[in-house]
Amino acid sequence: MPSPFPSSSPAIDLSQAPDFPAFQTLLLPNGKPWHVLLHSQNPLAKISLRYNLDAHWTGRPFPLNTLVQLLGEGTKTKTAQEWNADLDRCGAFVQKSANRESLTFSLICRSQNLEKALPLFREMLLESILSPEEFSMQKELQISDFMQESEQVSEQARRLSSGYLFQNHPLFQDERLEILEDLSLEDVHEAYKHCILSQSPTAYASGILLESQSILEDFLAAVSPSAPSPSALPLWQIPEKKELHHSMPGKSQQALRVVGPAPFGSLKDELDFRFMLVLWGGYFGSRLMKNIREEKGFTYGISASPMRLTSASYWMVNTQINGDKKNETLQEMRLEAERLITQSASEQEMETVRNYLAGSLARSLDGVLNRHDRLMTLHGLGMPADYLTQYHQHLFSVNPDQVRRSAERYLNPETWICASAG
Repeated sequence: MPSPFPSSSPAIDLSQAPDFPAFQTLLLPNGKPWHVLLHSQNPLAKISLRYNLDAHWTGRPFPLNTLVQLLGEGTKTKTAQEWNADLDRCGAFVQKSANRESLTFSLICRSQNLEKALPLFREMLLESILSPEEFSMQKELQISDFMQESEQVSEQARRLSSGYLFQNHPLFQDERLEILEDLSLEDVHEAYKHCILSQSPTAYASGILLESQSILEDFLAAVSPSAPSPSALPLWQIPEKKELHHSMPGKSQQALRVVGPAPFGSLKDELDFRFMLVLWGGYFGSRLMKNIREEKGFTYGISASPMRLTSASYWMVNTQINGDKKNETLQEMRLEAERLITQSASEQEMETVRNYLAGSLARSLDGVLNRHDRLMTLHGLGMPADYLTQYHQHLFSVNPDQVRRSAERYLNPETWICASAG
């Protein structure tokens, strides 16, 4: 009986490309822009506001993380229970997040309930009281989490590599227990005032009904004070090669984090690089997984990922390995990098990666919420409006020589920064 599984990657018909959506940029009466994906068959709407951080706040994760947790935990007119009950009655929920460069808040609800849910979203953003009782509980929780995470080899490797990577740059985040213990409610109020109340956010709306646009305009006008946007962060430069280690006696495993340079500013270079990185270590069938997991058994999993911010770009490999296999793992990583630099990938391997990435792209655009998040990320990074179309076309034009040249430029082991803990 013939095997039902393909022995080679099937060819892909480019005419079956996904539908590539795009935001329409509209202007409020006050001149503020908002970026809109109009209503689709999915009955959900998503409204997102992104507040960019300036150089003063990027390096202060503790007040920002606490602020994100406290918003909505009581407002000037409602208790936390009352506010959340009203939100539930609208069938809505709110997502809140903080990263190195921004704070992002999103409202998700049925499109027909947008008019009732938006005032609650505005109330959370502009009228949260930052309760002292909630602050004390959140601070204690963060201290407990910080101490527990400090026992994890992966977290110590992250802190070690992060501290070295971003030293002398505003993206550096000082994550010491004594700083967290000294955090005050006044620090959080200061973050609230400067990062949210005094700043006009970048606004995104998806899945909205045409008749809801005026409601959305009123909401955006209310949360958009006439204030200058924070100045852009200076461009980051990857530091020199270095090996770092945090000793944690008694641990049976080591966490390993390896970082190298990535393109910044050239779309063609970035597209070649992303394809090459996936082939090297970005999916389950990658060369790093085959060698270090399947053949050597040093780890359960190893992955290479592109790390892209508006002011920084680099790649990172993460893995946890048997405690005495660090040097062997690094040696195999170097071997696979050098093989990619000196030898062309086979056409079969290229086709496998093309299929994998084409499927991943289609999944990332499935539904209004996924489309919203993908487009918001690309817009925030300054990518061109036709980025997704260019990306998809590139998958089927990139050749082994482009992959080899990209590896030669960005995978040179002489540039790697290695951080380990264990």
